[in-house]
Amino acid sequence: MSALRGSRVGASAEYGTGSPSRRYGQVASRLVSFWCWSGHTTTVRMAADADIPARWPCGSCGADAGPDQARPPERPEPVPPNGGRTPLEYLQMRRTPEEGEQVLAEALERLRARREAD
Repeated sequence: MSALRGSRVGASAEYGTGSPSRRYGQVASRLVSFWCWSGHTTTVRMAADADIPARWPCGSCGADAGPDQARPPERPEPVPPNGGRTPLEYLQMRRTPEEGEQVLAEALERLRARREAD
């Protein structure tokens, strides 16, 4: 049999008994509600002397929520699946300007050769 039967590692009288409010004292708090553009309500307990933030993530959809129910933050613009980049931007990510000039020169050379052959 073990001498530690029925207790957990790290347990002691100082840390293992009572509620946190008894150990550390109670702090005055208040409930603050935030509303997102979808109409979801997120309620958060904050310290009474804490400033209310202008934005808080919605607990339901993750969008920004504000403390004013009549004027919640606007709906965010949807992000395109490609991140809003154009094909040219993707090309510029893969090649340096010098490589781009070289590829363009090769393409123009092939185009001129094809036109001369016709």
